[in-house]
Amino acid sequence: MGQKVPVPDERLSAMIDKLRLKKKEIAKLYSVFNKHDDDKSGTIEAKEFYNIIKEPQTLFGDAIFSIIDLDGSGTLDFGEFVEAVGTFCMFGKMEILKFCFFIFDKDKSGSIEEDEMTSLIETLQQGEAYSNTKQALLGAFDEDGDGKMSFKEFVEMNEKYPQMLFPAFKIQDKMAQCTLGRKWWLDRKAMFAAERQKEVDDKKKAKEAAKLKHVENQKKQIRRRIGWFNYYFNSTMRDKYFAEIDYGVDEEALAREKKEAEEKEMERQKELELLAQERARAMRMMNKNPPPPPSKPLVTTDMLRSTHESRAKHRIRREQQGFIPPKERRKMHEKEKKKRRKERKLLQSIDNDDSSYQTETYV
Repeated sequence: MGQKVPVPDERLSAMIDKLRLKKKEIAKLYSVFNKHDDDKSGTIEAKEFYNIIKEPQTLFGDAIFSIIDLDGSGTLDFGEFVEAVGTFCMFGKMEILKFCFFIFDKDKSGSIEEDEMTSLIETLQQGEAYSNTKQALLGAFDEDGDGKMSFKEFVEMNEKYPQMLFPAFKIQDKMAQCTLGRKWWLDRKAMFAAERQKEVDDKKKAKEAAKLKHVENQKKQIRRRIGWFNYYFNSTMRDKYFAEIDYGVDEEALAREKKEAEEKEMERQKELELLAQERARAMRMMNKNPPPPPSKPLVTTDMLRSTHESRAKHRIRREQQGFIPPKERRKMHEKEKKKRRKERKLLQSIDNDDSSYQTETYV
């Protein structure tokens, strides 16, 4: 990619946000810009601009360049270049027509006069000999006979003679192809068009929802006025009131509701900000004056004595009730087992002695 992309200025940042450019796309645009910046001055002149789009220099291209070059320096820096490419490549058919009309309406009167029309045709068809197309365009000028061409007549002429503004569309196509690619610009146009359509659809849905809510509110008022029994069982009375329902939307009422909702939201945001400030202030105070660490409870001799006394009393009381602690029970059990074991051994020894005595006597 060569050199590092410069830090975006205000103009470049605005175009990055508008076109939602990613880092690699900005780098690619800068690579194209830097490649044709022959003297590496950080700016490109008109000649270098034409080298980028690979088109010969024309009065129409010069008009585009001069409009983009807002500071009138005769050169474009990287921010101006991105703005020029981003603006012109995102133009639709009608925007290009408006742009051409604006360029050749030199006195900005809102109409193109005959000499301006001649200049327009000469500019767009530059380098070509007078042809039947040029003569037809001049002959089609000012169909209503007022000596001027309005934008509506300008659009109609383009419909009849699309070759008239073909050079303008050709420059746009070359500019798109030589920067980020024709497909990228078409996809970006489609994405923005889908977002605009979604916004229109959302507004339409919101308007329909507001209309339904408006009607439902009127029905609730009718139900309160005539009572629920007449509302549900007296169809004649109900239909009479339903005939007076306004199915339109009160724009002023909606605007008031929206304004009230915005005011409530602003108040809530202010309350949240005040709460955040109070919390931050409290945290600063705690950092300056931290609370002392919790002290250990003080144990006195009297407390220990009373604890020992209470335990002793509890032990005596349980002994009086015949309670034997588990440890004592285990000791007693072990003693009993030892005692029984000794008794068994003694009995076995006595039995052995008796059996031996009987045997000797018999013999």
